[in-house]
Amino acid sequence: MAYESALLTRLRTGLAEIPGVGELSLFGPASSRVGIVTMSLDGIDSGLLASALSVEYGIGVRQGWFCAHPLTRHLLRDRHPDASSGTAVRASLGLGVTLEQVDRLLDAVQTISDIGPQLVYAGGEGIWRPQPEPTPATLQALRQRG
Repeated sequence: MAYESALLTRLRTGLAEIPGVGELSLFGPASSRVGIVTMSLDGIDSGLLASALSVEYGIGVRQGWFCAHPLTRHLLRDRHPDASSGTAVRASLGLGVTLEQVDRLLDAVQTISDIGPQLVYAGGEGIWRPQPEPTPATLQALRQRG
């Protein structure tokens, strides 16, 4: 429990330092929590963010409303009052996750916030695919950076 709490603190603190990232939560920072962080990134569709994290960095996250549609929509509206729709990205921490993996996620989100995805994606509605399909060598090079 203490280890997961340390990972969660690192992730939440790191995300708070990235311009444009907003954590979606009903609870304040002092509340006891499990190792889950839900977020959005200004100007980037959550499906595109999730796809870029997966394809370019080999990082798995969920995107959507997480079986809590009204709550997620409410939290998104609080963060983006002009948005009529949208989804969020959720990172889960737990057994087997390392500090290095949390830092890798933070570095990836920072890079996407700064310069956007490195590949061209087509799609929408939460489903984004790189165009054209990257070669294994391209994926390996992307994942080895940073």
